[in-house]
Amino acid sequence: MVIRPVTDSVLLEVVTSSERRCTTSVTDSKSLLVAGVHEFEVTARTGAWRYQRIPLSLLAKLLAFIEAGFAMPASAGERGTVSLIEVPGGLSADHIERWMVERAIERDGQMAALFELLRANESYGLVRFLLAERLSFKSVTDLSRQYGVSESHFRRLCRQALGTSLKGELRRWRAAGVVLGIVDERKSLTELAIGSGFSSSSHLSKEVKDFLGISPCKIRQGQ
Repeated sequence: MVIRPVTDSVLLEVVTSSERRCTTSVTDSKSLLVAGVHEFEVTARTGAWRYQRIPLSLLAKLLAFIEAGFAMPASAGERGTVSLIEVPGGLSADHIERWMVERAIERDGQMAALFELLRANESYGLVRFLLAERLSFKSVTDLSRQYGVSESHFRRLCRQALGTSLKGELRRWRAAGVVLGIVDERKSLTELAIGSGFSSSSHLSKEVKDFLGISPCKIRQGQ
């Protein structure tokens, strides 16, 4: 949840499901990010405020991508009760992803509690698992068996974590990887097709064209 004061300042009380209470004051020049594993309640003792809800799974997915990109080992994290982060300026749902990437790159110590909380979210572990297995080209059945749950439950978890179907997301990941290989120009289309699990270079070309609306040959011609 991202909170913005609509008065000069607001004094907020956050109550968790375990009845833990904390208060914080936020001025109109700042925002407050409140994240929790379980339900929590926010009330204003003084002043007025507005908020935007942001799914925790969205932030957990983003952190999983960031840390996988930096080759950081996957961590189970600690299920902290709640994390409060005061942010200068007007943070919103539209800008939170960019803000989080910047904080992660800068290794902002203020984010430690939030990142630990996100690592404890199942979406984080699931996305790290999928990223680690993305080049194995296993079926959803095999992936669910390896993850240790039924296929139907695995699909539900993936939709919650990814915001879309698993098959569609894996298809986009594979196409994105292929496009990077095409731009790199070190391998032929046939080599890229074999290395990316496509049945042929024609299959690869069709997938890229469906994904970008342009053929691999035209991508290379534009380099």
